[in-house]
Amino acid sequence: MKEQIEDKYEFFYQPKTKKEIVGNRELVLATKYDLAQRVRALTDRQAIILDYTVPEQRSLPDGYEDSEDFLKHGRKIVIARDRPMWRSRHEKFAEIHERKQNDPNYFAEFAGITWKAYGVDQRSRIVHLVDSCEAVCIYHYTSNSKDLEERMELYHRAEPKRKGVIEGANYGVQMISRSEPIRETVSVMLRHVPFTRRGNPTKVISRLDYADDCPYSRFHNLVFKDNSSGRISPVFFDMHPIAAYLFIIEMQQRELDSFEQHYYKRQRAMGRKVIRKACVAMQENPFPLPTQQTLNDLIKFENQVCIKDFKRDKDGNIQFRKNGKPRTGHRKTNRADKELFLFQHIATFGPRTFFATKRLRDYEIRY
Repeated sequence: MKEQIEDKYEFFYQPKTKKEIVGNRELVLATKYDLAQRVRALTDRQAIILDYTVPEQRSLPDGYEDSEDFLKHGRKIVIARDRPMWRSRHEKFAEIHERKQNDPNYFAEFAGITWKAYGVDQRSRIVHLVDSCEAVCIYHYTSNSKDLEERMELYHRAEPKRKGVIEGANYGVQMISRSEPIRETVSVMLRHVPFTRRGNPTKVISRLDYADDCPYSRFHNLVFKDNSSGRISPVFFDMHPIAAYLFIIEMQQRELDSFEQHYYKRQRAMGRKVIRKACVAMQENPFPLPTQQTLNDLIKFENQVCIKDFKRDKDGNIQFRKNGKPRTGHRKTNRADKELFLFQHIATFGPRTFFATKRLRDYEIRY
């Protein structure tokens, strides 16, 4: 089992120090406005150091205590609920791209996407692009793992009948933890998953919710205040529930293909044209899924971009030297850096950067 864990760590390992990230590589100049193009053009022998000590180059907007505060409270893209979410999301991303085309100095300062649920549950659902990318990596790793113990598996399934379809199905999925040495597996229970076209699957997916047993979930205790309904905890979808949803899509599609295989055979025998259908969970998927190129660019950003920033104490205050000058140092990119990079990536290359058309298990992911 030790060898398998090491393989997992090697797959997900990211460099942490300036020496690992930069080393003897040639340095390339970049600003936050042209970062997406510069990162895509990097070779293995090149690296970028972003100087966040210069206010004009700092990508994190003012008014936030740290990166996690930005991810929690930063401005988000609001997804409409009156049509399939992928279409509304595509339109919003296209607006960002168009604005960048009109203004090269435009910087997309967004911290994820959000939507409100239909019905009694009025909690906001929030998804970060960086979590979608990490979920794809988890799904890819487990789908291609040679060890059956590392595969995702379904441990609970409840699909209601008749009037119950408006609430969707409940699925329980167990998977490996990305990097946790103590707890190697995570169990995720997804609720309100659409599984049939009956009812209104768009309303069903808007109520998507989950519960997991991951002890280190970042946002479980986050509480927002709302004047109309008191204290409301939004539902943050981190990497594990997104990866679980991808597994459910795979499961539904397998079952649909198996069921329709004989149907297609009869239809072709009768000389009729047959169009392969996609499962409901895929058609109503609320999560933005990166393309192979987008993942490649993000991995480059993680492995070949270093941040020069002020050193801070535990309370987030800048540390100063005896001569009054602030202390500086180099660090790896954090989750907020990646989120801002991915939105700038959309602004630069367009909305199809998060419109996967290839099977995720067939991606070539190399950290």
